[in-house]
Amino acid sequence: DITNPFFSTLARGVEDAAREAGYPLILGNTDESAAREREHLGALMSHQINGLVIAPTVGSEAHLRRLAQRRIPFVLVDRRVPGVEADLVRGDTEAGAQQLVRHLVEQGYRRIAFVGGTPQLSSLEDRLGGYRAGVREAGLDEEVRLSGYLLESGRETAEALLADGDLPEAVLAANNVVAAGVLAVFRERGVRVPQDVALACVDEAESSLVVGPLLTVVRQPAFEMGRRAMALLADRIGGAAGPPREVVLPTELVVRHSTGGR
Repeated sequence: DITNPFFSTLARGVEDAAREAGYPLILGNTDESAAREREHLGALMSHQINGLVIAPTVGSEAHLRRLAQRRIPFVLVDRRVPGVEADLVRGDTEAGAQQLVRHLVEQGYRRIAFVGGTPQLSSLEDRLGGYRAGVREAGLDEEVRLSGYLLESGRETAEALLADGDLPEAVLAANNVVAAGVLAVFRERGVRVPQDVALACVDEAESSLVVGPLLTVVRQPAFEMGRRAMALLADRIGGAAGPPREVVLPTELVVRHSTGGR
């Protein structure tokens, strides 16, 4: 969904690299829907595309195998797909999430909740794995609430936290859109960030999403991820053979007001 700044920046990286390689770009949003993804891929194959860069959703395996059967090269970005062998470009969000937990612990927070994320997606597995490694390292208890990667996912989770009447000291959101939903509900309900609850997330949260305290984030190099994915795809379109390649790019911790020390 390119209303998410991470994916819009990634798509721009793909487009710039595609233009340099002489390819026009067709862009489609799947909104985490396997049915919509299948429709897009059917239309693209009928247009005889040269290749595909895709951030897959849950249930992509059969769709991607159809591409392989048609000998249409494709590159995965941000997410692995079990049982599908293909080139992949992703950020090291497992290390990034662990770094966020360490930062929160250093700021004095002991109850840190992980919220959001779509089960069965490798991006969630990585981020949740980093969170769990971080709380285990600090000797803390886990508090996990999975709800999806959408704005409404963050809103629903924040409402559930408030309904429980026992807010954690800090919240680590699975992505920037979830963080925006959490922050919107906190603002509506008079919960102050960071005075009442600290908030951090994976992926940059731009002003188009967040109004309020500037968020501490672990930022992925989204533009470079797009460029690298297109470079791998152009290589495959040109006939390059060989086993699948994986490019893992480092993340960057950006500390801002939303995690002010306890």
